Amino acid sequence: MKRLIFLIMAIAVSVAVFADDAAQRALRRHIAEGNKAYSEKRYSDAEAAYKKALQADPTSMAATYNLASSLIRQATAGESGKKLNAEAAKLLNEVITTASDNRLASYAAYNLGNMAFNSQQWDQSIQYYKEALRRNPDDDNARDNLRLAQLKKSQSQNQDKDKNQDKDNKEQEKEKEQQKQDQQNQQPQQNNDQKQQPQQPQGGISPENAEKILKAMENEEAATRARVQEAEKRKGAAGRRVVTKPW
Repeated sequence: MKRLIFLIMAIAVSVAVFADDAAQRALRRHIAEGNKAYSEKRYSDAEAAYKKALQADPTSMAATYNLASSLIRQATAGESGKKLNAEAAKLLNEVITTASDNRLASYAAYNLGNMAFNSQQWDQSIQYYKEALRRNPDDDNARDNLRLAQLKKSQSQNQDKDKNQDKDNKEQEKEKEQQKQDQQNQQPQQNNDQKQQPQQPQGGISPENAEKILKAMENEEAATRARVQEAEKRKGAAGRRVVTKPW
């Protein structure tokens, strides 16, 4: 009985080893096919081969990385290109977080840095290049691209600052122009308002002239009273006179 159990276990182990060995052979074969197609710039064929390799071994980081590379090569402008790049980025991030091979993880980070750089996402590209150097400090390409990304970020910040300054200057000039226009529009209204108002008297009467005028008025009034009194006297005398009958 023990011998039978041993034989069953041995057969099971042999089958598992054989199956695993067959999967590894299929993995290597499909990766080789994909690499050949990739080198010949038949990127869609390379994609298909790498997907077959992942069917043979879903944990293969080499097949995952190569599949991402083939997708990046096929990505063009437009929505389809964005979709391929997004899928490639997902695969490359998987390589960074999962791969035990630092060299492969460094390649993945480097490619993600390039993708971010081409999209002018300077902060992301800087972080990915730093990750590539952390995994492989001898990667001179990642080091050079890191410096370039940092330079681009600095230039972009300066340009944004200049744009904001230009925008502020333009807004200030616009406000000044608007104020000037408002003043020009307001001036005729002020003139019209002035035309509708009664004219103010110009100059005035000096105290000396006022005194003379008042004195003249008093003299005229006194003379008038004197004439009235004289007329009343003459009227009274005429009333007392004896009128004789004319001849």
